[in-house]
Amino acid sequence: MIKQILKYCLIISVFFLPSLANEKINQCLKNNNCAFIVWGGMTSNTAMSFVVLKQTWITFSQQDKDELKTILQAKIIEAKNNPDKFNNLPPNAPIYKKVNDNISSIRSYSVILSGTKNNSGVLMLDNEIIKNW
Repeated sequence: MIKQILKYCLIISVFFLPSLANEKINQCLKNNNCAFIVWGGMTSNTAMSFVVLKQTWITFSQQDKDELKTILQAKIIEAKNNPDKFNNLPPNAPIYKKVNDNISSIRSYSVILSGTKNNSGVLMLDNEIIKNW
């Protein structure tokens, strides 16, 4: 289902958090085994998601997951306060303002499992497992 949804969603931003306190999440990001994304920017259901390889997710402790939840909530606040930072469209694009408005109203976050990476090393979205936990 996630793959079908992605056909209709615009992935707005993939970003790296260099100063995270959680070492496991830092290492995951450094190894490109996970990523934070804002997606669905052209819809009213824009969301902040953490995409992670399944084999990496199963190594996360409950403390790692709790810290991830806090990080996702903080990234939502950051996106609401500075949507331009998370909008990869050119500022002169006709839908730029609409996408910024949608980013400014993010209310949802989730964890999406990835079974594999494509040939370019990009995580493939497989299954949304946690939403606003």
